[in-house]
Amino acid sequence: MSLLFLSNEVLICDIFSLDTISISDLQSLMVSCRPLYNIIRESDELWRLKFIQRWGNFLSQTPNSYENVWFEWTTMRLKKAKEVQKAVQNMSSVAYPLGQSPLIVINELIAGSYPIPEYVQNELEEIIYDKKM
Repeated sequence: MSLLFLSNEVLICDIFSLDTISISDLQSLMVSCRPLYNIIRESDELWRLKFIQRWGNFLSQTPNSYENVWFEWTTMRLKKAKEVQKAVQNMSSVAYPLGQSPLIVINELIAGSYPIPEYVQNELEEIIYDKKM
């Protein structure tokens, strides 16, 4: 049986919303099938739920009520999390990436519009306190 035989509501509310389905899982499904891409991409409530499941209610400013804004916020946050993890993994024992000034790295991490600096700070705190690396 194909997932596409199920209604969109069942897919979104009962399957894709499960805690065990990660953002990466959803992205893989979106790449695998155009109809699944459309179903997942257009579910703003699903992306809001996944954002909160992954990062908690960590927003000093919540997105406006524009349609489908949570997909962009989740994608932006995930991209920044990966950049922070990569930068931290490349840190040398003297606390900056090999061959680079620490100011250059920090500027690259926080460059961009709001709320990227908050994302960087939150990801660094998660790495420090949770030792997820």
